[in-house]
Amino acid sequence: MKNPAVWKILSVDDIPEVHSLLKIAFKGFQFEGRTLQILTASSAGEAQQVLSSDPDIAVAIIDVVMETARAGLDLVRWIRQDLGNFRTRLIIRTGQAEDYPEPELMTAYEIHDYWEKVETSMKRMRTSLVTCLRGWRDYLLMESRSLQMTHWADRFPDLLGVRDWMSLVRLLLLRLRELFPGEVLATFLCRNDGNVWPLVTGSGRFPSEGAPDILPFIQEDEVGLILQAWDHQGLHETDRALALYFETHGGQGFLFFWETPSVWGKYERGVARLILQNFRAALDNLSLIQDLEEKNDELLSVESKPDGASVSAVVNGLEVLKFLTAQPRLGEASLRFSRLAEALSHVVRLVGHQTVAETWDFAMIVRSCVDEEWEFWSVPVRLRLKEVFSWIILVMDLIDAAEKDTPRRSGRSPGILRITDEPREFCLESPFPLKPIYQTEWKALAEQLGGAFAIETQESIRTVWKLTFVSRP
Repeated sequence: MKNPAVWKILSVDDIPEVHSLLKIAFKGFQFEGRTLQILTASSAGEAQQVLSSDPDIAVAIIDVVMETARAGLDLVRWIRQDLGNFRTRLIIRTGQAEDYPEPELMTAYEIHDYWEKVETSMKRMRTSLVTCLRGWRDYLLMESRSLQMTHWADRFPDLLGVRDWMSLVRLLLLRLRELFPGEVLATFLCRNDGNVWPLVTGSGRFPSEGAPDILPFIQEDEVGLILQAWDHQGLHETDRALALYFETHGGQGFLFFWETPSVWGKYERGVARLILQNFRAALDNLSLIQDLEEKNDELLSVESKPDGASVSAVVNGLEVLKFLTAQPRLGEASLRFSRLAEALSHVVRLVGHQTVAETWDFAMIVRSCVDEEWEFWSVPVRLRLKEVFSWIILVMDLIDAAEKDTPRRSGRSPGILRITDEPREFCLESPFPLKPIYQTEWKALAEQLGGAFAIETQESIRTVWKLTFVSRP
């Protein structure tokens, strides 16, 4: 069992007196308030058993010549290569320096120091041991931090899967307790009701629930931090605490406060900041998903026109939308879905609920959806209503991909959009090299809709994408 009050040292030598001398040499030794516990092994084989069963040995002091002339060196290789232990600091000790010279061993083996049994003084050994213990301590710290960040990275996707913000807060608190198991977390979540900040939940020195106003429980400097976070609608911090102000999808304001322990350094505060930034990203993702769900509801609730074309057309558009955004609605996929859903909503509003003609001017509809920075050349191209909704999604996805890949230069158009009637084509021409990131999807969907997508030109100074579409009866 790990004993944090001592540093475990393993002495490996086939001469019992050497172990006794080592214990005398380090009698009364302390480093960072901890004493030594010296374990012994009389052979390389016995040392293997000890090291295999106890991962908390900080330093192993190993004689070279034991059951064989190179038993200690073979043990070093076994520790590093077979056991896979790179944490324990290794010191080679030998009485045959002429046969095992220090420069060669320090270069050829993963060791941290070299002692000659006769020449090494007590002062030298103590200095060497302090250096090794410091290295062991730092290695464990880096290993712990690496595991901590890996743990958070593995758990962060859980936040993105939560569908209501209060469950998101509860999951955040659970993850904080997992990441900082030895800390008593002092946190609270409160609601902004204008003149008062009612407590939703708290931990540590704050009430767990029920307080009508959190302000009486916080200090003056903490009030200033909270007001800063509120004023800037985001994350603010001091060397003692972090405060994150956010609003839910319905517009209600909340504040999450986290008091950081005084012993925390730059790394721990950086981790805390990263966690709250990730939490904010998860909140934004949740809000986006709720926005998308509302847009879906809006699209699906469109009333049917007298000829039945409207509902059928919207359903066609939704099927195209699903095809192009089949990935999970996270990150870039969510943003893509949102932009295309907004375009579809715009067309629904544009068409309206009146009695409609047999066909609509597709060029006019595209023009109403695109950024004014594009040059737009077109002639009237009439399509049936049920096809307008399908083709507009595909066209807007091409334009959106081009805009994301086009450098913004003052006074320079991102390119030219052309719509022709004979043949019926949509052409996107840009004076920049563009990446057709959804090329496979565009081709497949165009074919499914009875048309074709092609990259006509792909050069370092010019890009031309062409979409051919038809109006099917």
